[in-house]
Amino acid sequence: MPPEISALLDKPWLLAILLALGAGLGIAVERFVEGQKRAERRAYWAGRKKDKKKQERSSTVDLAADQLRIVMRAKFNRRALLNKPEAKVFDALDKAVIAIILAPELRPMRSGLL
Repeated sequence: MPPEISALLDKPWLLAILLALGAGLGIAVERFVEGQKRAERRAYWAGRKKDKKKQERSSTVDLAADQLRIVMRAKFNRRALLNKPEAKVFDALDKAVIAIILAPELRPMRSGLL
């Protein structure tokens, strides 16, 4: 074993101090680098937001008007909202609900508690 390591093992308090200094230095370097990265990210997003705000302010009204014009010019065709199996289920449920509403003997009893 090298003499430097054996000297550190003979004095455990010195080893603990050395490890603490290394950890502290590592944490400081990591925070410094992360701070720089954070500043870069903030600058990047601030630029993106600034450009977006300028674009939104100038063209919000134009964009809404253009969208309305496009919708008004569009041709609308009738289309089924449900596919055939869904339509069959809906029809069956619709008929059942109507039958319950029209048949008084199938209505649930109302108690005076409600």
